[in-house]
Amino acid sequence: MDNMHIPTTKKLHNAQRHFNQVAPDSWRRTAYVEQLKRQIQLLEEGCSDIYETSYGAELKLSSKGQARLTREKILLVKREHPDGRTTIVSFDIPEDVRHLRNKLRNFLKKAGFTMAQRSVWTTKNDVSELMQSLVEELGLTKWVNVFLV
Repeated sequence: MDNMHIPTTKKLHNAQRHFNQVAPDSWRRTAYVEQLKRQIQLLEEGCSDIYETSYGAELKLSSKGQARLTREKILLVKREHPDGRTTIVSFDIPEDVRHLRNKLRNFLKKAGFTMAQRSVWTTKNDVSELMQSLVEELGLTKWVNVFLV
């Protein structure tokens, strides 16, 4: 573990308390508190980390947070490939990690993919690069392939 890493949310909680005491504008305080609450939530979910910098504390996405962001981006894509191509996701995930296989299937279904077979899914949406990034971020490259045809 990097010695600059701060594993607790104590600084954010203290900042929230301090700001609540000194902020005169209720709208500004509310926006700041909501931002801090969201940052604390991301920390507690393991989606971000706090690092000490010369400017103070800095929040950065963890690998889990990056994968979550990529999933959200895929869910937002509604445009088809400009040249009519199809993204195909094919996988052969072992039985001992079937929970990963089930999570992947559920995500593909939620993202608008159509099941061609239990382990082959297709979509016309322009998500091939994002899907490849997600597979790499989740460490599934030895079991999952993404094709653009």
